[in-house]
Amino acid sequence: MAEHSVKVMAPELEVGKADFEFKVFQNSKLLGTLCVSHGAPSWRKRGCKKKSITWEQLAAAFTKEPRKQRKNADE
Repeated sequence: MAEHSVKVMAPELEVGKADFEFKVFQNSKLLGTLCVSHGAPSWRKRGCKKKSITWEQLAAAFTKEPRKQRKNADE
């Protein structure tokens, strides 16, 4: 099974216009970066451009059922 990790250590603060970035790793490899700002969230896959999403799309992504792992996902 793949191991995911997201690490955040920060005092409480209000997010302004600048992005607050969460780097998401799977098995120690960077999957992408979730960028959160006052305006809207965005997702940037490793090596790709940012893709803006709505707050509703972000909420749906966190609440939908996880996809089944591919057979060789850990290789």
